[in-house]
Amino acid sequence: MFLVKHMFNYFSHKSYQANITFCNILIIIISALNGWIADDNDQTPWVEIDLIENKLIGGVVTWPRGDGYKRHQYVKTFNIQYRAEGEAGYEYYMESGNIVTFVGNENVQDIVLNGFPKKIIARHVRLNVLTFHIHSVMRLEILGCTKPVLPYVNKEYTSPALCDTSAEKCIRIKNSRIRVQWKGMVSAFNSTNLVLSGKSMICNFPSTIVGIERQSTGCEVGYEQCKIEVANEDGKCQVRCHLKEWQVGQPFNLLILVTGDESTELCSIETDLDLWSPGRSVITDWDTFIQRIKQV
Repeated sequence: MFLVKHMFNYFSHKSYQANITFCNILIIIISALNGWIADDNDQTPWVEIDLIENKLIGGVVTWPRGDGYKRHQYVKTFNIQYRAEGEAGYEYYMESGNIVTFVGNENVQDIVLNGFPKKIIARHVRLNVLTFHIHSVMRLEILGCTKPVLPYVNKEYTSPALCDTSAEKCIRIKNSRIRVQWKGMVSAFNSTNLVLSGKSMICNFPSTIVGIERQSTGCEVGYEQCKIEVANEDGKCQVRCHLKEWQVGQPFNLLILVTGDESTELCSIETDLDLWSPGRSVITDWDTFIQRIKQV
């Protein structure tokens, strides 16, 4: 776990870079005694973060000005634009075809989390200020995972532990089977939840099998099967794997097998960590919140 701090003040229309190392959860903090402060004459203020490479983003936390200034200042509403590495233009964060207006701070003391119902893959994340109290001032955090990986192959393969595998292409059936193995996954909880999505996938045993490696003897490896739940309305397979007490916090291996016909494809595998709820909420104890997601 890590925190990358950017100390800055009195800049508008400004981009910042973050040097990121790999871990499960990404937290980028832009903070200072004051925070980011827009120029007085800026009519369309925004602040942008360059994450150096594509990341899986799941939410934004905003704070008010933090130096005890006598005139309380904070951003009330904003929208978000983003773009992945190699893309020329920015996209707005949207739901049901509409640009989402996020409600930020409403007073000088609350820490506000806006969790994304749908995660985004982006290198550049821009917050456009829409309304503010007194002046456009904020401190902010970007929350998410650090390692989206392209899982496109034409044969059985082994991948490292992933936060998410969202891709433009999908893994297609070969010899009636798709096989994906994650090695060295770690969870601070006694279970790990996955969401599998694809085309013509059947969310039941034996069409889809997910198992955690329990023991190996010579060339034989034993797995304990995870529970595959009925596909939800989005056509995704919900998977819940229970860990033994001795496996919590220790690296473990996970195997995914999908069988089907020539139309079957596995397009994404995402960890469903349930670390924060989608939508707006107030974080009442920031230190406890950080400690909880640090453990994943």
